[in-house]
This record gives sequence, C-alpha cells and structure tokens, in this order.
Amino acid sequence: DLKSGYFQIPIKEDDKHKTAFITTHGLFEFNVLAQGLKNSPPSFQRIMSNDILIYSDNFDQHLQHVNQVLAILNKHKFQLNPPKCEIFRTSIDYLGHTI
Repeated sequence: DLKSGYFQIPIKEDDKHKTAFITTHGLFEFNVLAQGLKNSPPSFQRIMSNDILIYSDNFDQHLQHVNQVLAILNKHKFQLNPPKCEIFRTSIDYLGHTI
C-alpha cells in the first residue's frame, strides 16, 4: 500500500490553476493530487494501482522481485506505508479472495 498515495502524484504546472481555491489567507493551488477533486481517483488509477502483489516461485526469486519493485518505486519517488506492507506471505486475502 502506498503512503498517502494521492499526495505523491505531482500536478503538472500547466494544470495547477484548475485546482485553485481562495481563503482569507489568499489564493492557493494544489501542487499534488488532492483527495476530493473530481478527477483524482481516475488520475491516480491511471498511474498506479494502490496495491502491489508480487508472486515468485521461490524465496531467492522473490527477493529479486521485491528489490526490482522497490527500485521502480524509488525511481518514481513513491513511498510505501510500512504498517500496511505484508511481505514473504504464502497466501493473502485480496479483493475478497484468498490467493
């Protein structure tokens, strides 16, 4: 599970004005995807599924796969939510099914 997934998605400079709002302290625009915006869910879904499942045939292969996934997440500056991470499991409940 990603930690604050929406807040890890930057908004393009040319699109920030679309998120503008005014308060008594001035005019503000979001720099990252915000919860509550109409297009936040589909925009986030286009970029990433919030859950990451990694299957491997054996432990050594699994270590390699986990390292590959972590490298990709790091490259794109995504952070995981450690308390929600479950690693080295032989089965998991996902979308109402045990796999």
